[in-house]
Amino acid sequence: MSDFLRGWDVTLHSLRHRHASHMLASNIHPKVVQKRLGHSSVAITMDLSHLMPNMQDEAAPAVDGVLRAAINKRADDVG
Repeated sequence: MSDFLRGWDVTLHSLRHRHASHMLASNIHPKVVQKRLGHSSVAITMDLSHLMPNMQDEAAPAVDGVLRAAINKRADDVG
């Protein structure tokens, strides 16, 4: 390991995981992340990637927005 990485207490392996997690948090399709990492399946990629703190925080509002849009569309179609 290089002195630079040792000084930051970072390993190449942890950088690889962080890179995958950042790509997923940036809404890069999991299949693209899988190919970049050389995993044999997208399931491996998703199992090994760590959730970034904001990913969990963004999930509820995203689902809420989709559900509200569906409810509003149905109300418009009925009304």
